[in-house]
Amino acid sequence: MFLSFLALLAASSGQSTTFRPSFECVNAKTTIEREICRDPTLAEADSLLARLYAAVGVSAFGKGSSNEAAAQRQWLKDRETCDHPNQDNLNSCLSYAYGNRNKALAVAALYSDPDLATVTLRKLDPEFAPMAEAIVLYASEPVGTDWQSSPLAQKRDSLLALLRPYQRNFEQDEMLSYGRDILDGEGIKTAEDAIKDENSFARFIQVASAYFREGPTPRSMPCGAIVRHPDLIDATDSAFGSTLDNFIIHPDCEETLPPLPQLATLIDRIIDGWPNCEGTIRFSAYRSFGAAVSKARLATGADLGTSSRMPRVKGVSSALVDATIRELAGYYVANDRAPVAAASKLARQKVQAVMSSGRYCP
Repeated sequence: MFLSFLALLAASSGQSTTFRPSFECVNAKTTIEREICRDPTLAEADSLLARLYAAVGVSAFGKGSSNEAAAQRQWLKDRETCDHPNQDNLNSCLSYAYGNRNKALAVAALYSDPDLATVTLRKLDPEFAPMAEAIVLYASEPVGTDWQSSPLAQKRDSLLALLRPYQRNFEQDEMLSYGRDILDGEGIKTAEDAIKDENSFARFIQVASAYFREGPTPRSMPCGAIVRHPDLIDATDSAFGSTLDNFIIHPDCEETLPPLPQLATLIDRIIDGWPNCEGTIRFSAYRSFGAAVSKARLATGADLGTSSRMPRVKGVSSALVDATIRELAGYYVANDRAPVAAASKLARQKVQAVMSSGRYCP
């Protein structure tokens, strides 16, 4: 990936390029389209967005359609708010919108178009790019890999080089002392400690990701890495019991896996009735709910504390629960997440976990 990145830079050095947006400017009709055509930077961002979007049509499972089409429609709808009487600066609003969307698409494209995705992240999000590359590099080896083995020496050195800047931040910045204490308590004091096993790697990514200073937060974690290493889902759960839980890396599985409309409706109903929790520890509850949803999409992760009885949640009908279980069971079979005989049972367990974790105030 790194060599490909250098090759792209070498190919483009010394050349001046005039970027065109993804649409014909002679047909620009809206204020937003005309602004994109007027500003070369926005035109470049629009062209980049089109290339990234074209790369993420297949789901992170490696087959079937992703849910990026729905995410793109929502983004286009949100982009329209830039052309609003209360919006002070159309250009700044569009720049912010394109920057955030292109960062998210780049993470989603790390497996389908790694060259374009890596170049994009290094340019648009240099604070996060090394972490994203480290996650992909780590997940490129099988679960249970011994990173101390001689054949992996070169890849291990590359992985450590990507992680060390974050480790140095913990050592040098007292504002990160809470996270440092969490890692120290689990024996993760160096970058080498972070790759001694999968739990340590997930924990390091989880805690380090909460301290990014630049936006947007939280950053996206490539779902493709979790598909390959299921225990990495733990890097997206709560860790602090405070506001910091709100900033931990978040999996992009909703966008990059196939759509699940019944599950989406179930989630909306649960969230609509969530009480107004008090105290910063509430962010831990929100994170745990999000992790349960991600595990349902991935059909992975242990679901502790679920009973044989489906929890009752006001506003959530038994018909919706049953429809979600059927949808998930078919989805698991279609995407090779479970055999037919086990799919319904697994789907029920995952829905139980989602229902149990929702609307909870610590």
